[in-house]
Amino acid sequence: MKYQLALVYGGCSVEHEVSVLTALHIAKYLPEEFDVILVYYDKHQHFYIGESLSDPAFYRELDYTHLSEVIFEYKNFLTYLKPKALFRKRIQIDIVLPLVHGTSGEDGTLQGLFETMQLPYCQSSLASCAMGMDKEITKKWLRAHELPTVEERIFYREDVASDIDKLEECDLPFPWILKPAHGGSSIGIQCADADENLIRKALECFAFDQKLLIETKLKDHREFNIAVLGDRDNQIASHIEEVFKSEEILSYQDKYGGSRVKNAPQASAHLPADISIELKEEMTALAIQAFKAFDCSGVVRIDFFLHEGKLYINELNLIPGSLSLYLFEGLIEKKEILSTILLLGFKKYRLKMREIRRIESPLLKQDLSLNMLKK
Repeated sequence: MKYQLALVYGGCSVEHEVSVLTALHIAKYLPEEFDVILVYYDKHQHFYIGESLSDPAFYRELDYTHLSEVIFEYKNFLTYLKPKALFRKRIQIDIVLPLVHGTSGEDGTLQGLFETMQLPYCQSSLASCAMGMDKEITKKWLRAHELPTVEERIFYREDVASDIDKLEECDLPFPWILKPAHGGSSIGIQCADADENLIRKALECFAFDQKLLIETKLKDHREFNIAVLGDRDNQIASHIEEVFKSEEILSYQDKYGGSRVKNAPQASAHLPADISIELKEEMTALAIQAFKAFDCSGVVRIDFFLHEGKLYINELNLIPGSLSLYLFEGLIEKKEILSTILLLGFKKYRLKMREIRRIESPLLKQDLSLNMLKK
């Protein structure tokens, strides 16, 4: 028996293109016991299926001629992709692997849809994704679990727009890093010093998000990535990667346009990182603690700063680019990683379905009164 797997990717996000690349890469390594259906979630938030989605050329031209728009439908305890056009056969699906990065996918939005549709899905749950996507909530949750993270201040677009001097309330030492609170792939991030136009840079960040996070820019720090595979019961840590910046911050180009060999032209990373065993063990332990604190599932990449001998967790990536498969090279085969992710998706669904959802109640069988709700 083969399972029908919907691979959902794209999304209304600045990381749309990265999501497309992730899906086309992952589709090549999925286990044979799954029939894969590519489901393109376009920038207008419509879902499409069709054979042309497997061709990279489609995404350059975006010719929808041979695609069918679909919706998710839950009926008779089964979930389908239902074409909006008449006389098109609907397709039953057994599980979803969401690969939408950033807002409209990695933030829990799609996870809510899948839960409404009673549909098993891979990767972390709605609550985990929502917390991990918001940098402010991420930092608060890390501190609640006594995990190290750089101190921050939060400002809102409306407050700054009504009072341009609002940023002066930030008591962190310069230079600053200004980040959209729900951003990803380094898009929209700004560096600023005391003598620079802070308002202009803040407004550029606010173009991407209504909430702005400010941190002090660390000096002479190093940056590392590590991925964790598993769920609350079992976790496997990947190799640790050190990433290198070509500018003040690790840019979009550094993440997706460079080499992965140290000292090579435009080098962006060194895998595995050249660090001590003690540092490796400490970072691995912290990554697993963060993974468990957010009740993650599947593959999550955790990003670290090392500054003056101390590690800080920068962020959690709940749906990392290409699911960070390359970080496990030599440890676990790609197909095995994806098999594990899919099995964890089914497991998460089974546990969810054990919860009591309905109770017998006489409430609506009585004469209704608003006074009853005041008890």
